[in-house]
Amino acid sequence: MTQKLKASYAITHEPDLKGTSYLWSAWKRKHWPIEVIQNQEGLRLYGFNKKTRKCFTVLQLIRGDAFSYKSKTEFSKKVRALIQQETSGNKPWLANIPDQGFGLAITYKPIDSADLLLKGKFPRLGWKKLTQDDFVDVPSGDFADMYEEGQKVWRKHLKAERSSNLRGKAKAYWEVKLNGKLRCCVCRFDFSQIYPGRGENFIELHHEVPVSAGPTKNRVQDLVPLCSNCHRMIHRDPNNMLTTEELRLLWKSST
Repeated sequence: MTQKLKASYAITHEPDLKGTSYLWSAWKRKHWPIEVIQNQEGLRLYGFNKKTRKCFTVLQLIRGDAFSYKSKTEFSKKVRALIQQETSGNKPWLANIPDQGFGLAITYKPIDSADLLLKGKFPRLGWKKLTQDDFVDVPSGDFADMYEEGQKVWRKHLKAERSSNLRGKAKAYWEVKLNGKLRCCVCRFDFSQIYPGRGENFIELHHEVPVSAGPTKNRVQDLVPLCSNCHRMIHRDPNNMLTTEELRLLWKSST
């Protein structure tokens, strides 16, 4: 992303809130927004729309501060003193906050628009620290442009030979080993289950020793069944190809 950020933090914000808005929060522990908000009138924040996953507006802090409290009554008094708002209108929320802890109360207003698509999940905390890498890099240009494809051209390729006989026997071997189901050995994706009929007996086979390395002799178990996604991830970087086990560990770390 090349666009310079207008704020270093984002909070969840409803798009139908057009004018001045207020926010109060309470936590048992001293979360990092407490430090950010203290004595920071004029601070800029992005407003995040959970439905579109975009930071769609720039907000400016008008007044407010962070504080500690020792009872819910004290919490309500401090909110009233800081932003002149009553918490009594939100009794269910107030009933669920910690009996003592740390809070903040702020009012803010929109001062600019934004259109930044966020990667990944927005924290349940309702606040997020931002960097340039947190946003999807949208390519420039007119998306209505037309691009010509489909021209026929002659090309010469040097192709590493593969054995169709080996592939057939490898599929038969793995079908028996996997109890009659050809599925991905990394993520367990089963084409026949997701695409009944059309996906029957379909799987990609990955050479643990790349055929591009030169002539070699392989056994049926040296060709590992993979789904298309896992196969592409192994080969994505030709200079740093992963082993099947390395990809399996990477996949497990995200599930």
